[in-house]
Amino acid sequence: MIYSPFLYEEAVERYLGVMETATKRGVEIIVYTLTPKHRSIRWKDRHKSLIEKLRKAGVEVRERTNMHEKAVIVLDGENMIAYFGSLNPLSKYKGKADYMLKFTHPEVVNALYLFLEMLAVESEREVEE
Repeated sequence: MIYSPFLYEEAVERYLGVMETATKRGVEIIVYTLTPKHRSIRWKDRHKSLIEKLRKAGVEVRERTNMHEKAVIVLDGENMIAYFGSLNPLSKYKGKADYMLKFTHPEVVNALYLFLEMLAVESEREVEE
């Protein structure tokens, strides 16, 4: 699971081939990102196009109306890894002071995953109210 509110062409293209190969092998990849309609998305058509490219590669894209989370969660049997921080994983990164912390303890990874899922539900509920 990749939580990246913003998508940048260079970053998506960098990982697109790897993602497509993985999805063809049966690996489930889910990307959470802002809907192109969100006010923070400057280039709405480009964002929409990148979402379409990810979907063509077999990636499940879940568009959110409200999000600020930045994380990558890998749940592969015993291999559980979480990257959690301020870096948008599929967005522009040019020497900014962003960071990602890596967690490998299964209980910590699971707790972060559950926290992100709960946060997604709650943040979407706030938009509806």
